[in-house]
Amino acid sequence: MVVLEEELERVLDVGPELGTEEARQRFRITTEDLADWALRKVARLRAEKQARRELAQREIGRIQEWLDRELAKLDHDERFFVNALVDYHRLVLATNPRAKTLSLPHGTVKARVVGASPTLVDESATLAWAENARPEVVKVKKSLDWAGLKKLLAVDPDEVHCVDPTTGEVVPGVTVKPETVSFTVSTGAEVNPDA
Repeated sequence: MVVLEEELERVLDVGPELGTEEARQRFRITTEDLADWALRKVARLRAEKQARRELAQREIGRIQEWLDRELAKLDHDERFFVNALVDYHRLVLATNPRAKTLSLPHGTVKARVVGASPTLVDESATLAWAENARPEVVKVKKSLDWAGLKKLLAVDPDEVHCVDPTTGEVVPGVTVKPETVSFTVSTGAEVNPDA
C-alpha cells in the first residue's frame, strides 16, 4: 500500500524543477493546476517538518531519560560524600569550634551559622494580616486592561491617531497599525498551520 501511495505521489508531483536558486527566483504560479501542485508541495513539506519534529522529540526524550538516570546515580553518590564530609566537619568543630573552614588540597568544607529568619508558608493569611496591621508592606499592582481599552478606542479618519470617541481626545502611547491584507495557505491536511 505504501509503495502505491509513493508511486501516486511521484506521478502527481509533476511540476517545474526548482532545484536551483535561479529557477526558484524565476518561478511564478500562473494557473490553477500549478497552484494546486504548489499546495500539495506545501502539505508534503509541512508533513515532513512535523515528522522530523516528532523524530527529534522521540530522540530527545530517550536522551533525556538516559541523562536523568545517570544524573540520579551521580547525585546519590555526591550526596553520600557531601554528607560524610559534613559529618566529619562536625566532629572537627566539636573539638575545635574555631575550625569554620577545612582547607584541603582538593577543596574546602565551610561551616557558617545562619541566623533564624521568617519563612512564608501561607501568603493569603499573611496578606490579610498585613492589609490591616502593616499596610505599608502591601503592594498594589496597577495594569492596563488593553483588551477593554481597545474596544473603546476609535481610529481617526486619517488613520494617524487613536482617540477616545466620547471626548475626541488623542490617547497618548497608542499608535495606529495600518490596515493590511492577511493571507493563509491551508492544504486540508494541516498538522500545524504555523509551522
